[in-house]
Amino acid sequence: MATRVLEGIARLGGAAILWGQDVPARRSRRGHFPKVDFYGRETMPSGLLGHQHPRCELAFVLSGRLNVCIQARTYEARQDDWMLFLPGVAHGECCLSTKRPYELLWLTVSRGSHLTSHLTAYSETHGYEVLSRRDFGPAPTELLAAWGRLTSGPWAALDSTRCELLRVVTFCLDRLSDHIDPPVEALHPLIGQIKAILLRDLTSPPSVPLVADEVALSPNYLSSLFHRETGLTIRQFVDIERVEASKQLLADARRSIKQVAHALGYADQHHFSRVFRRLTGLPPSRYRARAPGARETDTPS
Repeated sequence: MATRVLEGIARLGGAAILWGQDVPARRSRRGHFPKVDFYGRETMPSGLLGHQHPRCELAFVLSGRLNVCIQARTYEARQDDWMLFLPGVAHGECCLSTKRPYELLWLTVSRGSHLTSHLTAYSETHGYEVLSRRDFGPAPTELLAAWGRLTSGPWAALDSTRCELLRVVTFCLDRLSDHIDPPVEALHPLIGQIKAILLRDLTSPPSVPLVADEVALSPNYLSSLFHRETGLTIRQFVDIERVEASKQLLADARRSIKQVAHALGYADQHHFSRVFRRLTGLPPSRYRARAPGARETDTPS
């Protein structure tokens, strides 16, 4: 990987830097994008799904091709292209074709001035995957200065841009053992933090983008990491926790099913009942009737 990234910097050309400027040779002419929904919920003018966040991200196409939307411009990104996603700028990605794979290397400076990288891939067989992630710790002052010049946009002259890229990337690669990042399993403590954020208020749990911003990850990486570590989507985790909390509320027969549903943030009693039955095998009223010491009849809703 190190060799591929450094060779990509050496071959860097003006059209290979995508940050929302007009690059006619790279503009995608597609009017419809594959429905690969892993990169956000915000529909951009192109129709591609995306998101935005307060951090700046830099991505390098290690292999393959993909569609990438930055602001209102959609490009066909190719191997050795660099993509700059500025803070607050809507962006997204999806495969060029569901049969064509690609790999991306991401670099960002998160909260606390930590430089991080992660490697992502898409393939027809495995779908979207986060292959690895690395936190390099607090970045030194000179590196933060280079990052600031690199991501201030618009891009500086090509020679100086190549120089700044080389400084940042070399810093990362020099600290990678065997040219691969440590496995995602090293992030177990982060899963605990994500769960704690989701459990703060089960009546109104935060959205994935809000959680992702709090832990300094992109929404797609957060979702992939959580699913890989827990075997659950974030929605499934929240539903399980809500149902467990509802069991205690159902023990109080003075509460109607509707009141229990509303107490846990469900606007619709029927939705709550469907979720409860799917996870427990029983509707809430029957669960209450079978609970030790519970009444045989339910309070009217």
